[in-house]
Amino acid sequence: MRVGLCVMLACCDVVYRRVVSLSRVVTSAETVRCISSTTTGFRGVDGKSRDQTRDARKKISKGTQNGFFQPKNLKYFVKEVANLAKVNRIDDAIGLLDEMKRRHLSPNAVVYNSLISELGRQGDVTRSFKLFNRMKKYGLVPTDRTYSGLFTACARAAPQGKQQLDKLLNEIFVKGISLSLVACNTAIQALSNHKNIPEALAMLDKMEEQYGAPPDARSFTYALQACAQDRDDGASLAQVVWNDMESRGVKPDLFVYNKFLTAVSDAPSVNYSDMSTWIALPLFRNVESLVKHMRSNGVRPDIRTFQTLSGLITGDRKAQIELQSVMRDCNVEPDVTFMNAVVRQHAEAENLDTAYSVVNRMKEDGLSPDIATCQALAYGCRNEQDVVFLLESAAVWGISPVDPIFSTLLSLGGRRHEYKYLIVLLKLLDRCKVPPTENIVNILDKAAAERPWEEKLKARKKFNFLQFKQGFKGFLRIWKQRNGLVID
Repeated sequence: MRVGLCVMLACCDVVYRRVVSLSRVVTSAETVRCISSTTTGFRGVDGKSRDQTRDARKKISKGTQNGFFQPKNLKYFVKEVANLAKVNRIDDAIGLLDEMKRRHLSPNAVVYNSLISELGRQGDVTRSFKLFNRMKKYGLVPTDRTYSGLFTACARAAPQGKQQLDKLLNEIFVKGISLSLVACNTAIQALSNHKNIPEALAMLDKMEEQYGAPPDARSFTYALQACAQDRDDGASLAQVVWNDMESRGVKPDLFVYNKFLTAVSDAPSVNYSDMSTWIALPLFRNVESLVKHMRSNGVRPDIRTFQTLSGLITGDRKAQIELQSVMRDCNVEPDVTFMNAVVRQHAEAENLDTAYSVVNRMKEDGLSPDIATCQALAYGCRNEQDVVFLLESAAVWGISPVDPIFSTLLSLGGRRHEYKYLIVLLKLLDRCKVPPTENIVNILDKAAAERPWEEKLKARKKFNFLQFKQGFKGFLRIWKQRNGLVID
């Protein structure tokens, strides 16, 4: 027994001496390496210089957490995804999600929300909902920001956005999910954009009761936007929404006023001097009372307010002068866009004399007519004399080229099926030496195309219309040949 014990002790002593000897060798090698590293141009056994080695050690030290090496942690990825999303590098940001998976890091809701929000702004409804489903798959609970981003995506995507919006709202209702004011407003906007007027107004009604989010001015702005989509009952619906807003004590802002005016601007029997004939609300008896009401709420009308109001005037020159006087009292100066809208309104009412008088006032106010002015005047042209005068006016105003004007004239003639007028325009194109642009040729081909309802005219023996069209098509063929265009 004693002999065996002695043998074991002897063996342990040998092993110990060998370990100590090996340790001294390693230590010596480390010492040599450290001493040699002080020389210029030294490169270690791994091929790295002293500075590179030191930098790598710093990175390792910085990335070490809880005793193990982790060069990029969750906090890094959250920040990086958000930064990439802000600069619209969505593909790179989504790629980081896969990188996180390889590193056994689980993305949190913040990461997904950053991506969904940016995709929502782009109207990318497909990838937004793909990330939404992926988020739920990994057990993450969608937040209010998640739903806001999804609603934004639906609002900016059609027609797929409408389908996804309906599914999302149904899921929220079934699961009893609570939404914030911001999310509710975005939902109303999305419903409005897809012309789902009943649901948009229903969301407005149940915001406070179902979601605990009392509507604000923006809520009513989007609701009025929905009303404006209804060409028949939009005015009456807008008045209901306005009354609801007042009963809740919500102060209207500039956007609310402008949306309300837009919604009611298509109401029948419009009378600028007495707006109470088409708006039931007594505060809108005339433009002066409207401006006074806006000022009582600390709101100043802007150029868009007066642009909408000008649309209520049909050929009333006196009313236009009064409106512009109120504009100046509000320190709102008419710009070219506003004046062009006024010109078009008079031209569409076939009151070209008044339209040209508006152009003259533009020049008196220091505003120069542009190509859009000529296109607005084109809406009132019905014969060769009108077109020639317009082209001469454009030349006086120094506006060229004139092919955009002809494009508008031809498009309107084709829309009205005025085939004799289209032939006049073709002759003027040659006389003015206007080159047949691709846009002009497409407009002419569209005007000459056969339509299904023309068969009914043949059955009813409406030969005059059909003869005029055939005459136009024959002249168009000759015109194309003369201009060296390919004949289909």
